[in-house]
Amino acid sequence: MKVLKFIGIAVLVLVVAFLAIGALVPSFEYKHRVEVNAPVEHSWAVFSDLENMGKWVVGFKSMEKLSGNDNEVGCTYKLVFEENGRVIEMVEEVTAIKENELIAFSFDADPVVSNIEVHFNQIENGTEIVAIKLVQGKNIFWKSLLWLSKSNMMKRGNEIYGNLKQLIEETPMSEPEGMTATQS
Repeated sequence: MKVLKFIGIAVLVLVVAFLAIGALVPSFEYKHRVEVNAPVEHSWAVFSDLENMGKWVVGFKSMEKLSGNDNEVGCTYKLVFEENGRVIEMVEEVTAIKENELIAFSFDADPVVSNIEVHFNQIENGTEIVAIKLVQGKNIFWKSLLWLSKSNMMKRGNEIYGNLKQLIEETPMSEPEGMTATQS
């Protein structure tokens, strides 16, 4: 009988501790930073080309515009991802955009809301891309679970932005308007 009482108390303590995480840390932020050997304009063009998403975003399956104009504030999309055999749908809304400098958007999915800012900074050898992500679960259970999954989310983000770096550097840069191969 004492063993069952001890197990019950231990389980209760673990549940309370788990839920306390969500109460104490309702949201959290993390960053990804990558340096790309390409000019800001080229990095921006590859990033903002919606046809490229499946080439660098892990698990990306499809994207459907719900409203607005591509790459404009207020434009919304339904995005579908697959992770470990599970389909995840979310709605993305562009919340800020400044060509070659910044794009911000919010994601809304069943258990989570995320706000992401992606900054494009000119550096000596190309472009620095900095993505800042604010994550918040929609209830105390998800707040706790997401915080405990933070390292996995950071690892996935590093993979995604590594893929973006590779795609940008492998994508040929288009010639400036008015230039031809015979002009120098």
